[in-house]
Amino acid sequence: MHKIFCYLIASFLVLFPAALVPSQEPTKIAFPYGPLGLNSLPWVVAKERRLFEKNGLDVDMVYIGASAIIVQSMLSGSADMAGFGGPAVITNVLRGGDIIQIAAMAPYFTQSLLVKPDIRDIKNLQGKKIGITRFGSVTDFALRTVIERHSLKDVNMLQMGGFPEAVAGLSRGAIDGAVLSPPHGFRMTKEGFRELVTPKDLRAMGSGFLTQGIVARRSFATAHRDLVVRVIKSTVEGTRYAIANEDYTKRLIANISASTMPSCCAKAFCM
Repeated sequence: MHKIFCYLIASFLVLFPAALVPSQEPTKIAFPYGPLGLNSLPWVVAKERRLFEKNGLDVDMVYIGASAIIVQSMLSGSADMAGFGGPAVITNVLRGGDIIQIAAMAPYFTQSLLVKPDIRDIKNLQGKKIGITRFGSVTDFALRTVIERHSLKDVNMLQMGGFPEAVAGLSRGAIDGAVLSPPHGFRMTKEGFRELVTPKDLRAMGSGFLTQGIVARRSFATAHRDLVVRVIKSTVEGTRYAIANEDYTKRLIANISASTMPSCCAKAFCM
């Protein structure tokens, strides 16, 4: 966890050495985010420990399983900031869209490919059913990287919706493997599934980008720099709290692994 989050702390201290003083009235911000995993932990901690409120923010956190859907919600005006990263942001930027990455939390792959124990080699993936969250997601890009680098044929990619659904599909035997982020990958390894491709393996394949971070509408970030900095500051403080309070963080990670998010962060999203 230290490697994933310390990058954000260092970046913030360099870019914003002076803390901004929030206004007296909390500013309401809609904040859709994903995935349901370790990469999103700083926001969950910031919400639960009222760190957003400390920085003058009333953040309405809404878990959404797919980054492409978050982009759609932002373009429709439902939110000006969000927590995610990966292909959806890149695609929007390349198309001249208004959504940009403003903070990096995981500037590399953190995903793993978990498979049934009898699959011992990457070549054995041919003809198998592998679960991803959704097309256009980080998990999609990670699996396509494996397929392309190893010249695989006939790998059946199935959209599962989110990590909990992918875990359930793998456990039931509905799929042969799944691309998962921590802590879901840890859980499946303990249950006997094989980590066929690690995050280190993915990075060694020469493909990488920001898989997690904070994004915003460019127009909003330009006009409301103070709010953007406060969201980043709250995220940094959530990261620090998570690292400094190990027992609390372990309990929270266990809840995420069991797919039981705090009520403050598990609201359904309506477009």
